Amino acid sequence: MELVLSWDLFIMIFFAIIVAYSFIVGKTQTIKIVLCAYLAILFADGMGNLVEFHLRGVSPMVDLLLKYIGEDVFVLGKVLLFVFTTVFLTVRGGFAINMDSDRGFVNIVMTFVFAVLSAGLIVSTILMFISGYSLIAGGPGLEASTIAEIRNQSQLVGLMVDHYNWWFSMPAFTFLIFSLLKGGGSALNE
Repeated sequence: MELVLSWDLFIMIFFAIIVAYSFIVGKTQTIKIVLCAYLAILFADGMGNLVEFHLRGVSPMVDLLLKYIGEDVFVLGKVLLFVFTTVFLTVRGGFAINMDSDRGFVNIVMTFVFAVLSAGLIVSTILMFISGYSLIAGGPGLEASTIAEIRNQSQLVGLMVDHYNWWFSMPAFTFLIFSLLKGGGSALNE
């Protein structure tokens, strides 16, 4: 069997790793990861935009350095800041999530749902940052972006990028519905 490395394979492996990790840490920690990812998305996007804005045109030397190392340094910076901030807030964040514990099948299903939504949020956000799109400032049309070629080669990349708004909103919507069904039993505590 010949294994061909592709974006589809990368996305499937990333999803599998996040889903497996979610079952290891449980539903509550998976929800914490989702909430931390939301904070990290906004932080990485905003800080990345600020750094890029303040570095461009500062001096001819900085412009030459940016030309030499490439414009992708800002994209890489956003992705790394997003990943680091998500991990840091999840591990060291000053908040905890207390939820009623479900037993049996309901717990397994909810853990799986939040695991898939967490993976979708993280993967689609990384792909959006790679595309040069900014959630805060907007960005170029995705057809003209750097990810257009990758998107044409991979159905999963297209699915993740084209439906980013769904991947971004569904974890929060699911948490809202879950909280309403539980009758307010889920709460964030300081």
